[in-house]
Parts: sequence; C-alpha cells; structure tokens
Amino acid sequence: MFNLKPEGRFIEYKTARDNIPDDVWETYSAFANTQGGKIILGVSEPKKGRYEITGVVNPEKRVEKFLQLLTNPQKVSKNILREDDINIIDMGGKSVIEINIPEASYSQKPIYIKGHKELCYKRVGEEDKKATEEEYKYMIVNSHDGIDNILLPSFDMDDLNMIDIINYRALLIESTGDDKYASMDIQEFLINLGAMKKDRLDEQRPYKLTMGGLLFFGKYNSIVDYYPNFQLDYFKKSSSLETDWHDRVSTGDKDYPELNVFSFYLKVMEKLTQSIDSKFNLTKNMTRDSYLKDMSRAIREALTNSLVHAYYGSNEPVKISNYDDYWEFSNPGDMKVSKEEFIHGGNSRVRNSVISILFRRVGYVERAGSGGPRIFDATNKYKLRTPDIHTTDKDTVIRIWKFEPMNYYTSRSKDEQILLKAILESGTVTKSTALDKLSMTEYSFRNAVKSLMDDNIIEQVGKSRNTRYILPYSDEAYIQSRKKWLVEINDVFRNS
Repeated sequence: MFNLKPEGRFIEYKTARDNIPDDVWETYSAFANTQGGKIILGVSEPKKGRYEITGVVNPEKRVEKFLQLLTNPQKVSKNILREDDINIIDMGGKSVIEINIPEASYSQKPIYIKGHKELCYKRVGEEDKKATEEEYKYMIVNSHDGIDNILLPSFDMDDLNMIDIINYRALLIESTGDDKYASMDIQEFLINLGAMKKDRLDEQRPYKLTMGGLLFFGKYNSIVDYYPNFQLDYFKKSSSLETDWHDRVSTGDKDYPELNVFSFYLKVMEKLTQSIDSKFNLTKNMTRDSYLKDMSRAIREALTNSLVHAYYGSNEPVKISNYDDYWEFSNPGDMKVSKEEFIHGGNSRVRNSVISILFRRVGYVERAGSGGPRIFDATNKYKLRTPDIHTTDKDTVIRIWKFEPMNYYTSRSKDEQILLKAILESGTVTKSTALDKLSMTEYSFRNAVKSLMDDNIIEQVGKSRNTRYILPYSDEAYIQSRKKWLVEINDVFRNS
C-alpha cells in the first residue's frame, strides 16, 4: 500500500494509462515558471479522498513519446529537462512515470505551450493558472540583469530632485576625498555616475536619463509617471501582529512628498541604526562600538539588497519593518542567486545595476556579492539567531533577529530553558548529559523534552542509547555551519 501525498504546489498526478494527456503541458509550463515540481503519470484523481495507482501501459514507449514532444515547439517553447529527470518507478507491481521539472532559469522564462506566448502558466496551490499580464511581463523583464539601464526618452533633469543630487555629491566627495566632482555641472556629474547614458541613435539629444537614475534621484511624481505603483515603506511596530505603527516613512506621504530610492535609504537607515540595542551583553573580547558597527553594516547590506534587487514594476511595495524582535526587509522580485550563493558570497546577479553602482560609489555597498556574508558573519559573531531568507518566484524576505536565541525562550519552564541552553551551547543534548551534568531528574527531563517536541522547538535524532535532541536546522543555519566548517578547514591547511 502506497501512501501518496495529496496534489499541491509541487506535485501533480495524471492518469495517463494509455497516452500522454494534453494537459500535462500546462503543468509543465506552470512548474517551470514557478518553483519546479513533480508530475506523476499513472495515478488517478482521488476517489473517496484517496488516489489510485492505475499504472502506465508500455511506460518505455510513453517516455520516448514524451521526449519527442519536448522538442516540438508546437507543444512547449523549451525543453529544460535532462534524461535523468524522467524515471519509471514500480508501485505495487504497476509502472508509473515520474517527471521532475526544475524551475526554469531566468533566461529561459517564460515557458509557454502550443506556440502561443499567452498560454503561459504559473502554479498556484494545486492548480495551473494562466500567468497574468503582470506576471508574464515580470518574467520577460527578469530574464535580463541590469534592467534599470533602460534609457528614458520622455524624462530629463527636470524630473530629478536637485537637493538629493547635491547631497549625494557631498557624500561622494567625502567618501572618496576627490574634489573633482565639485567642479562638474549636474549633467556631467550624472553622466559620470551612470545615471545618464549616451543614446548613440539620437544625435539631437545624445544623453538620456536611465531608469535607475530616475528611481534613485527622481521626483516622486516623475517616478510614478513611469512606475504607477512605485511604493517604498518603512514601519516601526512592536510586532507583526500589531495593526498600529509607531513610526512610518512612506513614499507619497504628506510628511515625505518627494521620496526616491536615495532619500528613502538615508531616512530609513538612520532609523534602523538607532534601533540597534546598545545594551547588548558583550564578551570581554568585544566592544560595544564593534557591535554597533557590525550590526549597522549588516542592516545596511540588507536594506541596500532590498532596494538594489527590487522589481519596481510590481504592484507590491518594498517594505522595511522594524519590530521589537527582528528587522524584516521585503522586496518584490525573487532572489536571483541561491540561498547558498547569497550566504557564501562572491556571486551576484543584480536586477538594478545602476542603483547598485550608485550605492557602491559612496561606500554603501562595498562589492557585489558581499552583502550576504556580512549579514550572516555579524549575526554569527554575536551569537544571534540565524537570519531567515524566504524567497519565492516573485518576492524576497530577509529577517535579521535582534537577540540571542535564549531571549526567545523566556516563556518556557526552567527545565526547558536548561535543556535549550545546553543544546545552543553544544549543538545537542542526551538524556545522560541532562541527568549527569545538568542535574535534572528523569521525570523533569522527560516532561521538558515532551513539551519542547510537542511545540516543534527541538527534534529527536537517533534511537535507544544513541538518542539525542537538537534544534531543527533551518536551511540558512545549515549553510552557515557548512561555511564555518570550510573556513576552519581552510585555516588548518593554510597554517600547516
């Protein structure tokens, strides 16, 4: 008896006993355009709440036929599968075909079917739905890096906030020590920055404003003329459950009528820096100044990351939230590198290259691909809870926690806190350790373990005498631990 998982965002069943059903291509398109998934041919729709394994007749021929259709542009725009993505599996004496569909790369999207670009699908829950006009446009735009290099023929310097340009020039002179920028006129300065670029097809007006220049220095109304849903928000709240905010910075507000990316960054960075807890319990080898400096840098990297990688054509805002427990940085637009690449650093694919360069020129971004390591190295240095990264095919959220992990368990019982502290210090705890070194009774240990496991705070590894208890590893914590291990191994070889 096989206990099949129900259909969902990442799995789809098709009966397909005697043929390849035509609707398999809608699912292929949907999985490829979203976050990948698995199609299983040879399983029927649920009857009385249960799926039935019906099997596939002549599965080898069905696979061969499927592979042929994959190369037919009248079926699907692009084949993104390898041979080992398709497997024949025996389930209770019946053959089913498992097709593992990865998410298509940026340059391959959108994947559409039947030769019609409007037949482009996304996976929503357990259904394949046609991509909306906005979703389709995003996939087209997102297939390129540096999308803010686009020249804007209908915009000029009158659409820019001169005060912000002057303030930026002062910061650039201060950070570089180069006075040459002071003698440049505004257009020459903007050309030097890359905010304006040459249009080689227009001899009458050769230099034009870039989209990145407009977003970074533009007047609010001018930006909205290009991106009607342009919105940058900062909120200070006690928690995400609270509806009322204590402080807010928002584009278009009466208090901030001319915010652009640059002026939003300056105001929000100041507020975020002020929210760093100066009463942090430091070890003797660390100073309060180093903590403030390191955490300010981590916050700066997260904030600039959101602004540099945002898709400003979205209906969703860039949203920066400052809660009592953590800072959250949310932007429309998926992360164009994997979590591992972001945490390890060195590999960067920039959605808005002009904005990235403008931040880098004044030292707010030090180099491409360095943001993730700075965030994770700072939180690891001060033993803070590992940051969270949540990314889908359309948005990205980075959460930086403010306190040591034990601060989040103050509501647990004394025995539970003793166990948690031991796990946090050594990575694991066993029954013998709890009884011998933590002076717990068998009864208190058993109750504490049960309560923590019931709430999914700890999990059991191994059985019998090898049983131990650990905190569940997030992807981010696992990647960071591997990074630390690689650094330690490298240090050993370097010093040997």
